[in-house]
Amino acid sequence: MTDTIRNSFMWALALAVGFPLVSVTLAEVTLRMRRRGSALAAPVGSARDLILPALATLVLLTEVIGWSRDDTSVRVVETLLWLCVVNTALSFLNALWFVRAKEGSWRSKMPRLFVDMARAMIVLACLAIVLSTVWGLDLGKLVAALGVGSLVLGLALQEPVGNLFSGVMLMMERPIGIGDWVKVGDNLGIVVESNWRSMHLRTRDNDLVIVPNSLLAKGSFVNYSRPAPLHNESILLHFSCDDAPNKVKLVLLEAARSTQGVLTNPSPKVRLSAYAESSIEYEVKLPITEFAQLKDIAEEFRTLVWYAARREGLTMPYPIQTQIVAPQAEEFPGRSLSQEDLRAFPHFGLAGGDVPSTISRGSVRKYARGEHVVKEGQRLAGLHLIIRGKVALRSRDPDGNSVEIAQLERGEFFGEKSLLSAAPSDATVTALEDLELLVLESESVHSLIEHTPHLARQLGGVMEARRKARDKSSSAGNGSQSV
Repeated sequence: MTDTIRNSFMWALALAVGFPLVSVTLAEVTLRMRRRGSALAAPVGSARDLILPALATLVLLTEVIGWSRDDTSVRVVETLLWLCVVNTALSFLNALWFVRAKEGSWRSKMPRLFVDMARAMIVLACLAIVLSTVWGLDLGKLVAALGVGSLVLGLALQEPVGNLFSGVMLMMERPIGIGDWVKVGDNLGIVVESNWRSMHLRTRDNDLVIVPNSLLAKGSFVNYSRPAPLHNESILLHFSCDDAPNKVKLVLLEAARSTQGVLTNPSPKVRLSAYAESSIEYEVKLPITEFAQLKDIAEEFRTLVWYAARREGLTMPYPIQTQIVAPQAEEFPGRSLSQEDLRAFPHFGLAGGDVPSTISRGSVRKYARGEHVVKEGQRLAGLHLIIRGKVALRSRDPDGNSVEIAQLERGEFFGEKSLLSAAPSDATVTALEDLELLVLESESVHSLIEHTPHLARQLGGVMEARRKARDKSSSAGNGSQSV
């Protein structure tokens, strides 16, 4: 009896001294790990908060108080202790292997579902061992009982289990990743979540569509982001049978190249795809990498095609049966100039009276906002008078950077360099707004000068002012203002 009391006293003393000491030590270690950002801080904290109290309670009940290991309360405490040990051990393994895994390693590519399933299997195995050793249960009878119950449960949970295994197969094959654009049936969206049961898609309208994994495994889907982000969007357009196919192809190709978001390598392609009932069908392939911007890119391309078709005199028939009557020749394609238009150009003396014959030989061209009228290095034929809108003139400085050198509005003009020589443009002219231009060829301008003597002095004054501004910009390293 004396030995029993002595042992109880020693255990109580060890518990009274050791428990606070170990608890304070683990707390200090946890605090330092958290300051360093260590992934092991959480497992060490779990050992202090879970394992240590459970172990102290078990020692108190069995060694100090003297309860039997077969007592129900002791078995419950011992079971909780082992569960805490298993949980903490798994946390240590997760922190060592997966939390700080290097990018590209097999540990970083391991799906979260696999880790969770492995964790659950280890917990179940440890729980079975605890039931066998602590509670003395016969695992053979337990497995037989669970076998019958699992059959009934499996039939009841057939669909969720099917989704689970479908999710496992999809994660092993990895045909879909977070951030991919995927189309399932009529649903198109970006993948925002993929778990053991389903895949979550966010559509362009910001709606959430949940697709079960079993549907993905059984059916087919389209992943626009794999094997590479490159996507070729196909757009069909119809033009009149009277329009030369090669000319239409060049216009469509130039519009595609001018569309923001369309790649230049690989370059867009245009094909004559079919002869329709009253038109010719053309297929345009737009290579893009930003699938999220697909609608905006396609909309901008179609807009540029309309403006380009009007400038080049191409016809885009309506998809209805109509009687086509050849239009009378117009002086100005699209519309005629008004006196208000002419008054915008005081230097040319066009206000009042009829439209001069030299002006009548000009053409009105329309450009969409953001479209290039001419690029640096290209030839600009004729003088361009701005009827509506605004343009920006940009040139490259000695370092090769694009610099804005001027903005021109209604009533101003560019292309005066073409009056003196056939040299290419040394600036890029871009429409800042929807633009209408009156384009006069050099012969028309010279003829107009002959009939309007004061025009030569006024036009020369404008050109001299621009020459001085050009020289000033050149000396400042900003390029030239002459187009």
